[in-house]
Amino acid sequence: MRIIETVLKDVVVTTRASSSLDVSAVNVIYARCNPSGVLSGRVLCSIHDELPTKLEEEGFDRGDLSVLDELCEHVDSLGNPIRKASFLFVALVGLHAFNDGNKRTAAIATQVFLKEQGFLLEATDVELARTSEYIQMNLGKYPMVLRDLKEETVMMRFAFEFLESATRAV
Repeated sequence: MRIIETVLKDVVVTTRASSSLDVSAVNVIYARCNPSGVLSGRVLCSIHDELPTKLEEEGFDRGDLSVLDELCEHVDSLGNPIRKASFLFVALVGLHAFNDGNKRTAAIATQVFLKEQGFLLEATDVELARTSEYIQMNLGKYPMVLRDLKEETVMMRFAFEFLESATRAV
């Protein structure tokens, strides 16, 4: 049994119709945050800023742009779009670049990235939440530094299996 099937065994795959962001919401975020179609640290910060967070205060840490830019450069160096998306997902969860909303930012940024690559992520809120929680709990040390994430890990393979099973070309 694949890792993804073990973790999500009680999630009914046929409930994919209630995805975390419908296509129109992803389109709005995609157009607003990334009109150039080039993934960057600023784009990741913009996606994060679109999300409701628990923090009420203004001026919270928007993330270290140099780390986020390095993350985007590394994503760009990877081959297959699903592998790129899985690295992006795990890295945004593991780096904890923002004070709040890291897992939500990872999920939305992954959806926006996959859309740019011609794929639609058809995962429910429950699937995305369980997957990001599982990744966070099993990364080992947390938060991580980018150099630790650049090696192929069990969590990278896990995220790849999840995204591969939950995406379709559009």
